[in-house]
Amino acid sequence: MIVPSIDLMGGQAVGLVGGKQRAIVDGDPREIAARYALAGEMTLVDIDRAFGKGDNAALVTELMRLGPCRVGGGIRSVDEAIRWLDAGASKVILGTAATPEVLRQLPRDRVIAAIDALEGEVVVDAWRKPTGVSIAERMRELSGLVAGFLLHALHRYLHRHEDAERSQMAEHKALGIRAVLPREDADARRPFTEESAPEHHQWLRHVREKPLIARTAFVHKQASVIGRVVLSDHVHIAAGSSVRADEGTPFFIGPNSNIQDGVVIHALKDKHVHVGGEAWAVYVGRDVSMAHDALVHGPCYIGDETFIGFKAVVHDAIVGERCFIGIGAVVVGVELPAGTHVPHGTIVDSADAVARLPRVTEAHMEFNEDVVDVNRGLAAAYHALDRGHARVAPRLDEPKAPPKSWDAAWDVPHDGDRF
Repeated sequence: MIVPSIDLMGGQAVGLVGGKQRAIVDGDPREIAARYALAGEMTLVDIDRAFGKGDNAALVTELMRLGPCRVGGGIRSVDEAIRWLDAGASKVILGTAATPEVLRQLPRDRVIAAIDALEGEVVVDAWRKPTGVSIAERMRELSGLVAGFLLHALHRYLHRHEDAERSQMAEHKALGIRAVLPREDADARRPFTEESAPEHHQWLRHVREKPLIARTAFVHKQASVIGRVVLSDHVHIAAGSSVRADEGTPFFIGPNSNIQDGVVIHALKDKHVHVGGEAWAVYVGRDVSMAHDALVHGPCYIGDETFIGFKAVVHDAIVGERCFIGIGAVVVGVELPAGTHVPHGTIVDSADAVARLPRVTEAHMEFNEDVVDVNRGLAAAYHALDRGHARVAPRLDEPKAPPKSWDAAWDVPHDGDRF
């Protein structure tokens, strides 16, 4: 019996070489199926489903209306086979799933066993997995369980290019070459002087904005504050930190808050939180500590007296007041209620994860109070040093005065119009 067959890939009728490589595209399978239907039964094979790269199920269902069809390609369970039979397939074709255990659960007269073989050895899983079983052995194993066999046998000659590629890869590996890429993958090295300059007017406006810095706030010379940023009283921006309101803008950092070494504050464009009727890309309350190398990426709201630990990440989040976010924790796309503790290394990215979090302790809050107090003093001390008000260090033979945690002389007088 001769049964015409249509292989389907990406909604088109195709022809494969070696069972893998698409070599022929025959176009719209509907026209082909209409012609085949005149001769009687035809076979439809979903190549995409066989290779696990999507499927053509809707198209197969449509073609089945033109006449009796055998359906195959990626049918790997009893339930799938029965669904296609119930949908109107005259027979189903099973390859990888054609085992005695599966076939005994299906009507024998409506099942075809597909046998793919390379150099006489049966292969499964879309030609990717050899079984060590010969064609004759597989046919004997399945005899009496199916209505017939569909044999697709190939010679190694058809796969000679793959063998050559594997051999070449082995040679490259021996020479320490990780990969060999074609010239077109080096397009980035070619100058593209003909390209127009990118649109910059919006960004230029953002970067031209000047920060608004209270007299008692301190920004280290090795820190970067760009764009429309409001720094309130006694804010400390430490060395190596980056507060960059060039994309998302503006930022607000409340009184007594500290941004320690290596902290990055940035925000997505056109994303805001509304606080008291005002739109801010990043809003940081009072007495907030951001420890070394933390990342706060807006849109974000950080409530008063909150601590964000070393290398922690907060993005697109609302963090209530008096929260404590531990070392290396990640808080993304959620709202943390006031008084929430995020333990070290915890990832919080859903409401369920938030619900499982513990509450802060008094020890957490006392720790943040100490950090805020130290940094408030540092801001004043750095100001005094910059303005030449630092005291001369005592001589070694002079008695040393006990260190002070705070000295009113460090505070710089300022009027009520702080900004």
